[in-house]
Amino acid sequence: MFEDSLHRLPETKQSKYGIMYLVKVGHTYVNLSAKGVSVSNEGSKYEPKESNAVLSRMVTARANRNHPIYRWFVYPHSFTREFVHWAIDEIRISKEAVIADPFLGAGTTLLACKDLGISATGFDILPLSILVSNVKASNYRLQTLKKLWSSLKKDGWANCPVNKVPDIPILSKAFDSEVLSRVLSIRHRLRRVGNKKYASFFLVGLLSIVGHVSKTEKGGGWLRLRPEKVVSAEEVDSLFMNATEAMLVDLEQSPKLRLTKGNWQACLADARALPGTQEFDAIISSPPYLNRHDYTRIFSLELSLAFLRNHQELKNLRYRSLRSNVEAKKTYPADGYRIPFTLLPVLDALQKAPLNNDRLLTMITGYFEDLFCTLKSLYPRVKKDGYVIFVLGNVRFAGVMIPVDEIIAEIGEQVGFEWQKTVIARFRGNSAQQMGIFGKELSRESVIIWRK
Repeated sequence: MFEDSLHRLPETKQSKYGIMYLVKVGHTYVNLSAKGVSVSNEGSKYEPKESNAVLSRMVTARANRNHPIYRWFVYPHSFTREFVHWAIDEIRISKEAVIADPFLGAGTTLLACKDLGISATGFDILPLSILVSNVKASNYRLQTLKKLWSSLKKDGWANCPVNKVPDIPILSKAFDSEVLSRVLSIRHRLRRVGNKKYASFFLVGLLSIVGHVSKTEKGGGWLRLRPEKVVSAEEVDSLFMNATEAMLVDLEQSPKLRLTKGNWQACLADARALPGTQEFDAIISSPPYLNRHDYTRIFSLELSLAFLRNHQELKNLRYRSLRSNVEAKKTYPADGYRIPFTLLPVLDALQKAPLNNDRLLTMITGYFEDLFCTLKSLYPRVKKDGYVIFVLGNVRFAGVMIPVDEIIAEIGEQVGFEWQKTVIARFRGNSAQQMGIFGKELSRESVIIWRK
């Protein structure tokens, strides 16, 4: 009987918007309650069996905006200091351990490990991440910083010559000419600070205000132009000075973090091909989600002002990023990769779905290949009995829910790790466009744990 094939899901948070009825087709469940299609595998080995409501507050960046030093520069999509501490407690890491984060972002893992006196190394493909992370994790002599800052303010920067504006179109769209000239003048003046580490400190202060003085707004995973915004060169000066002095206050109030003994370093590298041979006791990280967010666009102003010379360099960086957005193109050999069992029904459903971009299917298949290459690159770098902990979120395209956590858990075992468990941290809604067309269905954000 048809009715016998219907499975009523428990009325949990997952079915908040109504009871979901699933029809079993082979090893696949198809959700009939929405206008779209939701795919999951019956009895999947990698399906999360537990949840932890405490984690819901730890897998967002919100709390970092209130913590001294962490708040100097915050990535909009990252976990908190408290999550790193939770992960270390969960796997019972000792003080003598060394931890790595191959998708470092704004350096939360480095700084959270420094909180605990545990050494850590971070990697990222974006030079902005390396700068911000190293500045946050560095030790400083406060009096030296204050002396340099007094000298900077005394000499000023308004008349510093701007040799050349980077040939990147977004800059002329995002800034009034007077504002851009002032930002570049400050940047030029900072290059004359003799000590590179201390000059980088002030540069992060400058980059932290770039969004505020531009005609842009970071929203979700995009950088939106706001041509109605009006900013003066004097406001650039004021915001830069306020940001820098707030950073100095944070250091003054955080003597433990300012001069902690240990090793915390960020290195420019692609997670799919990590350099060196150092082994780590644990990996704690959050790879880019499969959500089309392009960090070379979100941070295009900061990257252009501090690291790039022309638009081609920006595009090259975009092409080399992980294939979580449709413009990423760089591939690595995925020898040994097999399309996961949990991914197969998803690809079947997506091939029949009304995708709004013909590159989405290529992006999705490439994303899982890239995470295979990442985990394969990590495997020889993790010590025996060491752990890998990833935070990842499921996504929905054209009504098709993709169980990213289950698929990545399976990929981890392909490369040799032993999957321990997946813990649900929270559930999120979909975009308004998705819900308007395909109905409401919550997607989960999870913590995946493997052991070597």
